[in-house]
Amino acid sequence: MNPFLRCLNIVTWLEKTAKNAIKLLLATGMIQIQERTGTTNIYTLTPATQ
Repeated sequence: MNPFLRCLNIVTWLEKTAKNAIKLLLATGMIQIQERTGTTNIYTLTPATQ
């Protein structure tokens, strides 16, 4: 396989993995999205419960 295409496949896999990890952390309440204007989301850790 062409090295460039192999690298592109790896990057695509990493992006999908990162998106799935963020979805899982959001669903479990471990992180939340900080509301702000603009196009970039900022994720913050949810405070630990006492």
